Amino acid sequence: MKYTIYKKSNGEIVSQFGGSLELLELNYDPETQDYIEGTYLREEYYIDGVPVEITAQPESWYEFNYDTKEWVENEGVAKERCLEKRKQLLLDSDWTQLPNGPLTSEQQTAWATYRQALRDITDQAGYPLNVSWPLKPTATETVYQVGSM
Repeated sequence: MKYTIYKKSNGEIVSQFGGSLELLELNYDPETQDYIEGTYLREEYYIDGVPVEITAQPESWYEFNYDTKEWVENEGVAKERCLEKRKQLLLDSDWTQLPNGPLTSEQQTAWATYRQALRDITDQAGYPLNVSWPLKPTATETVYQVGSM
């Protein structure tokens, strides 16, 4: 038989167990935990007498609060995701700042302005939960890419 063990206090799923009821009773704390028959994933359900499906995650930086049964913003995760995206965008545009590259000085200046705007996102009022990403210069964006020169 398969069981899902969860916290009595808020329905958060702790683990799944496969085996006899006798063995199950040795693998959970009856004072703080309970179990339900069947296998339910922590990321998809909580238990409120019966399994309750968790709604879709609004954004990657939200975490599910099992006490309130709501998604809440995690500013630390949002900051991490934002900085990862900025780093990748800067890496993807490094080629635009090479001396003797394929860009005109005006194009190179446009890319330098874009790259500075990326660096400045941490100064935005909505950072990190509401960031306005700068737009890439478009004149040569599809003509020259890393490795195509």
